Amino acid sequence: MAYNNYPGTQPIWVNGKAGADTFMVAPNNTVPLWDLQEQVIYLKSVDGMGRPSMQILDYTIREIPTSDDFTDLKNEIANLKEQIESLKKGKKKNEPVVSNNESE
Repeated sequence: MAYNNYPGTQPIWVNGKAGADTFMVAPNNTVPLWDLQEQVIYLKSVDGMGRPSMQILDYTIREIPTSDDFTDLKNEIANLKEQIESLKKGKKKNEPVVSNNESE
């Protein structure tokens, strides 16, 4: 069974590594096998001599940031820019003004 990277190709699901180990792949082909139990993809390959090999890929699901997250990030960047400008001028934002005459 050759792996065709065409739109509409359905994933092949296996039960754990044992399922991936027993899945038959034709010589000179590589097949991605999706684990039903864990977030793992097995890339099973068979060379021209019929010897199998396998790579195991772990995957994680990413959260898609919402527009609020981008707004918060923009506000945080603007705040950091203000702090940098204040530091360049020699004073920190929200820092109390202390005269040189006062003792500690």
